[in-house]
Amino acid sequence: MIVRTEILKSAATDILKAVDSSELSNISTLLEFEAANNVLAISVANKEYFVTLKMEADGIDTFHATVNASLILKLITQTTAENMELLEEENYLQVNGNGTYKIPLVFDGDKVAVLHKINILNPTCNMTVDKDVLMSILKYNSKELSKGFIAKPVQRYYYMDENGCITFTTGACVNKFFLPQPIRVLLNNRVVNLFRLFKDDLVDLTLGYDALSSDIIQTKIKFETPTVSLTAILPCDDSMINAVPVNSIRNLAEMVYPYSASISKDLILQAIGRLQLFNKNIKGSNDAVLCTFEQNCVTLSNYRKDVSERIDYLSPCDALGGNTYVAALDLNDLKATLSNCEESHLTLKFGAGKAITVARTNIINVIPQCIVS
Repeated sequence: MIVRTEILKSAATDILKAVDSSELSNISTLLEFEAANNVLAISVANKEYFVTLKMEADGIDTFHATVNASLILKLITQTTAENMELLEEENYLQVNGNGTYKIPLVFDGDKVAVLHKINILNPTCNMTVDKDVLMSILKYNSKELSKGFIAKPVQRYYYMDENGCITFTTGACVNKFFLPQPIRVLLNNRVVNLFRLFKDDLVDLTLGYDALSSDIIQTKIKFETPTVSLTAILPCDDSMINAVPVNSIRNLAEMVYPYSASISKDLILQAIGRLQLFNKNIKGSNDAVLCTFEQNCVTLSNYRKDVSERIDYLSPCDALGGNTYVAALDLNDLKATLSNCEESHLTLKFGAGKAITVARTNIINVIPQCIVS
């Protein structure tokens, strides 16, 4: 079977971006080539998910080979020859590109292994989701999990319902969107990373619950377009879902705060960088930053108040008048949140005593106020 390298490279690059390299190094993660009727399907699976990419490939004969995913994907992405030839031999897959490479086939008994699909036997929900919704989860909610402290297992997951997606660590990211049907699921990072495979504007979503036994129900979800299919088994028992403080997080994110100010992201980040130079030299510093909000500016100072910087708003916060409002925030949390924002100007909402929010379009980050020791 001869295939244009760019076709294989596009698929391999997308899979490698989506699947963690340490996971691919595990022999249990396999890749299967199947070709028939001028369609080449590349499938990658482990015990949690099954993903298939389909592409047109004129003149391809029937073909089937299963190999270790990590090696073949990395080889494809590093091939510069115009075409790649895949030959299924008795015990190995021979790949002819820049050179000749023999990759052992994976067998199940005396036959080449067939990856076991994850099927949803009892679908309870089916709807169409805009690809932009999935991309926003990948883009914004993922960043929250990378910046904060995780105290409970449920904080490693993405909570998604018909009103949006929530991820939370020390703070929270509230992503607001609306799905046409009610849903409550927890997605893991592997599934969300695989969202980057979808290129079509609309994605079909199917949710189902299959009984493994009289007292064990398995939650499964499927995202599908004509060229990509992703099915996954989810850790969605009621106790875990109910452990997500959905209402309290959304209330903090969406409440009407007494004050708001529009400010330059870069100016705050630059000031934080300079404050951190001094905090590093203070033994026992808890990296808190005191934010003193006034009508026309906010002053950032370290917890000893011997270093401070004033940053003017883009427009006055008239609601404050001659008053001030002081909020102590975790400096690292504030820096990470602002660094993850692409916008140059951000709206800070504050004054309720528990948290401040960073709001833009449909994304709201909640940063809790802290007690300075």
